[in-house]
Amino acid sequence: MAKKSASRGAGSAEAKGRYDVGHRASANDLPVVRDFRANVRTLLIEAKKMEPTLTQARVAKMAQMSVRSLAGHLREENPTVPNLRTIQDIAQALGVEPWQLLFPDFPAQVALNPSVRAQVRNTIQRYLNADPAARPTMDNVASILPQLVKKPA
Repeated sequence: MAKKSASRGAGSAEAKGRYDVGHRASANDLPVVRDFRANVRTLLIEAKKMEPTLTQARVAKMAQMSVRSLAGHLREENPTVPNLRTIQDIAQALGVEPWQLLFPDFPAQVALNPSVRAQVRNTIQRYLNADPAARPTMDNVASILPQLVKKPA
């Protein structure tokens, strides 16, 4: 006989739209939570340099959440695991795409610069529209490009 699934009542984590970490894993152990936290922190710091009035409180208000809730997502110990709606709301408040908050070490300069964002979006679209047979060559070029481009001192 099949085992009956657990209740998904109004008080359950699934009903609230939270990410199920399972197996008693800490949210801190999830790479996506670490990447999200690091990227939001970096974006907040870099965006504040461009717009000094941009505070954590203002971002929280634009994301339609409390400052305490936003702070919960950014803390090191026992961070709150964001749901999809939270990621979308924070991304919109910061003026970036939601995926950029989850991408490991995504450069804030790319996320915050509209012309660079447009170039990235166009490059991704060209890649997606390319002949699938050409993509491995494109991938190879992309993998060696950082070695060919010298970083400014």
